[in-house]
Amino acid sequence: MIKFRHAAQPSQTYTMTEPLTPPKLPFDHRAWKTELVADLDRVSARDRWGRAFLAIGAIHCAAFATCEVMYTSGDRRESPYVAIWLLELAAVLLTMQCVAGRYWWRATPLAGILGRVWGTFLLLSFNLTTMNSMMGIESSQWFKPALTNLASFAFAVTAYLVSPRYFIPAVQMYLTGLLIIANPMHAYVIYGVSWLITLIALGVILDRRRRLFPELAATESADGSRRNRHSGISAEDFARTN
Repeated sequence: MIKFRHAAQPSQTYTMTEPLTPPKLPFDHRAWKTELVADLDRVSARDRWGRAFLAIGAIHCAAFATCEVMYTSGDRRESPYVAIWLLELAAVLLTMQCVAGRYWWRATPLAGILGRVWGTFLLLSFNLTTMNSMMGIESSQWFKPALTNLASFAFAVTAYLVSPRYFIPAVQMYLTGLLIIANPMHAYVIYGVSWLITLIALGVILDRRRRLFPELAATESADGSRRNRHSGISAEDFARTN
């Protein structure tokens, strides 16, 4: 029982026997997240994201193996490393375009959100390397282990948005940072191999899901354009409306 007084007439007292209940939300946020994740699973199976991750893992490992060879040979010039990272970024984006489709980041809502998360990771990684260069500190000292912390954070955000299983690579990246600290002269190859393991695992899981559950893969439209089974529109139409 709740008693309260009228603001204009304090002598009058009102009694409320029913407890106050918060207003109901217009939708169930758990069901909403489940539907978004289910749509992400459908799109990733349909658009062969697993194969894209396998290719990206090989590209990333090759780039960092090249950096490792340059570093161990005594090359400390900044421009070759920057060129390799830019080429790697271009190769990764081209791979996603060729394998997953031209508008892969718009095929499902979570893809756009995850793209922003990992785009922020790339931006912060560039900031770290830039600050390291401007401070004139030997590149093996601190920014390489810091990259693993950024990767752990990005994987943790992915776990919150998609599935707790992404905490596994988050912990792996933390351990990778410790291994880099223990072996700073081989930081590039350690970081590259760690990413290779993660991306191969994700690629195999997604590709296996595509084979085991072929119903996840949607058919293409008559004109050959990929369609989102959840929204029912082609990627080209989706791009024009967003």
